[in-house]
Amino acid sequence: PTIESAGNTLYFRGRKTVKDRSVDDYTTGTITATNGDETITGAGGATFTAAMVGRFIKLPDGLWYEIASYTSGTEIELVKAYEGTTTAGATYTIGEMSI
Repeated sequence: PTIESAGNTLYFRGRKTVKDRSVDDYTTGTITATNGDETITGAGGATFTAAMVGRFIKLPDGLWYEIASYTSGTEIELVKAYEGTTTAGATYTIGEMSI
């Protein structure tokens, strides 16, 4: 059978939101990321803050991970475990993302 498309109306319900990205990216120091673990440890001057919770961190595997919680100035937790190769002394970027 042929699908009839004339006269059919599709309705979408939702809202468009744009996050105001007002905070500069943070890249100070280096990090250690362990495969299969949610903990990210900073070194070399990396100073994490509670304000970073909800932002995203780009890790050595090239993927962005959401920051779930702040543990200390040198330790944060991710929403999901790091999937890349275990690495120490790696560069990273913490930034805001639009929804």
